[in-house]
Amino acid sequence: MLYNYLTDLHGLQITFILSDSSDKKFEGFRTNYNKSKFRIVKVNSLNFFGFEYLQIPHTIIKENDVFINVISFKGLLNLMHILTCRKNGVKFVFWGHSRNFQSSSFISILKDKIKIYGLKISDGVLAYTDKEKSRFVKDHKLKESKVFSLNNTVDTIKIKQLQKDYNRGAIKSNLKVINICHLGRLHELRKTETSIKAVTEINLKEENKYRLHIIGEGSEYKFLKRKYSENQNIIFYGAIEDENKIAEIMLGIDFCINAGLIGLNLIHAMAYGKTNVVISSKYHSPEFDYLIDGENGILANDYPEFVSSIIELSKNSALLKKLNQNSYTISMKKYSIKAMCLNFKNAIKCIQET
Repeated sequence: MLYNYLTDLHGLQITFILSDSSDKKFEGFRTNYNKSKFRIVKVNSLNFFGFEYLQIPHTIIKENDVFINVISFKGLLNLMHILTCRKNGVKFVFWGHSRNFQSSSFISILKDKIKIYGLKISDGVLAYTDKEKSRFVKDHKLKESKVFSLNNTVDTIKIKQLQKDYNRGAIKSNLKVINICHLGRLHELRKTETSIKAVTEINLKEENKYRLHIIGEGSEYKFLKRKYSENQNIIFYGAIEDENKIAEIMLGIDFCINAGLIGLNLIHAMAYGKTNVVISSKYHSPEFDYLIDGENGILANDYPEFVSSIIELSKNSALLKKLNQNSYTISMKKYSIKAMCLNFKNAIKCIQET
């Protein structure tokens, strides 16, 4: 999606390199080859004790001005491509997180230190958010001029158009039903069952019905769907990659909740004009930086506050309207896909000129 817009809006020529086995291993969104306006090259990969090395032909690296490598401990061996880059005047750039946001174990810290070495010998670093850039500079002692913030986002252009095409969406309007959404992959750190528990608990003591719409699959999907199959207020949709179908659901939602880790799902909801109630955690992904408590979302300190915040927001129409509107405005201005593309283009230009 991003690469298509970079091609359309700025005429960048992009070569996307991936492992020949990536489609089989990848469990999330896949590259749509038929709709890609950029070049896609599949290469063989070698695996050594958990490391993966992409056998990228030198000719492919040499024909580009910038080589961007994902910050990954698993892909550490790909640092060897920096030799080809240096020899041929190609800039070697890293793109990714400043740290492992999902863990703070000794092994994770050790992996981060090894990755930091790669960052220091690179020609530039692309950060997910403005605060991520600050973390790269402050925590890893990188030069500020070397780090560039992209402000990672979703396809706001398409989502904006879909909001014009649809009215209320597939969910019927009912004054006595509060429609809440849990958006994102269902894995352990997402704490989906905690969100289910909160809605179930609220339904036992509130007059209105609270209905939780869960979009996404993952390791806990089958278990949770089976466990709550008889609860009519918990609705599972599974994985939806078609934004048209997501729009049909999201436009009928009142707001979103996240008991666990949040990331791109936060800005995805914001683009639909849906605020988020979130529990504070050190494990949130970089996109968590977009949430401003009381401005475009609610940040609860613990589970009891999470539950009370959901109830309060559902009953305070003025607050809900404010948070939803601010979510939409911020996402369409500062965190739009056009803004991200421009940040990307400017970053590459600066790196090339250094």
